[in-house]
Amino acid sequence: VAAALSPYDGMVQSAARSVASGDKQGAVGVLLSAISLERSNPTAFVRLGRLLITTGQMDDAASQFQLALAASPDHVEATFGMAEALASGGRLEESLKYFKRAAESAAGSAPSTPSSTSHDEEAHASADGTADDPVSRSIARAKAALALRCSIHRAWGDALSSLGYLEEAAGQYEISLQIQEQGTLSDTGAVRSV
Repeated sequence: VAAALSPYDGMVQSAARSVASGDKQGAVGVLLSAISLERSNPTAFVRLGRLLITTGQMDDAASQFQLALAASPDHVEATFGMAEALASGGRLEESLKYFKRAAESAAGSAPSTPSSTSHDEEAHASADGTADDPVSRSIARAKAALALRCSIHRAWGDALSSLGYLEEAAGQYEISLQIQEQGTLSDTGAVRSV
């Protein structure tokens, strides 16, 4: 028997359905309502910021990431989102400090600790049946953390390349490839540190 969704989780699912049906603006409205229920949840601001990026509203997205960072200054996804919003909005030089900060935070984060699991991740775990399997949750969080680190370095490399910093960009692409390889090796039981 599935647990009843909180009003916030129901709104998040409704927004996801709106996005899936192509109604991104409708999803923005639903997420704004969801945020009113969970003003202290930085993941709510990140979710809205990510959606605003897809609609081309970079300044509004950056504002949402800033609200998330105000609530949780070390929130990796908010820092990365801010970097992406700035870079996509043409503010490449400004984005570099956020890419660096996101990469440093992601490298130092411990995805398998309970305190790093967001409210949204717990709701998703309950919905997909993995809530009763701590090992599966831990593996999924570790894989997600590696994917995030890989994405951060790749996007940082893209921003550096756009600015003409080709050697620095190549370094970020190499780190991204190493992280990707680490994830592949982890799947086979081998463990490496990057």
